[in-house]
Amino acid sequence: AFEWQPPADPNGVLGYSYVVDQKPETLPDEKIVTREPRCHLKNLKPGAWVFHVRACDGAGNWGPATHLPFQLTQ
Repeated sequence: AFEWQPPADPNGVLGYSYVVDQKPETLPDEKIVTREPRCHLKNLKPGAWVFHVRACDGAGNWGPATHLPFQLTQ
């Protein structure tokens, strides 16, 4: 599971897009997949992964992505 702090934005946050893969600079699609600043991941195999997340404000503007590398072990 991941949980993050919403960005400070005068337009508020409408939602977030995220993706998990093994590439360091992936940009999540401009499509809201959650409105909560958290997500739960399932069925990841052991190895090196990167969690990518970005926010969309109330005016429909997408912010830059944040990239968090992590390692899963058995």
